[in-house]
Amino acid sequence: MTAPPNEISIKRHTSIAARQKSTLRDTSNITRIHQSRAEGTIKQNN
Repeated sequence: MTAPPNEISIKRHTSIAARQKSTLRDTSNITRIHQSRAEGTIKQNN
């Protein structure tokens, strides 16, 4: 027997949501790194 269509769509949705969460985490880490670098350059200039 094949899985019902709604079950397949739910699985697809959860995988997409997981992917989006990982990308959000990556972007937040990148912004944090950029902020720390900017603070370092500001301190050096002062």
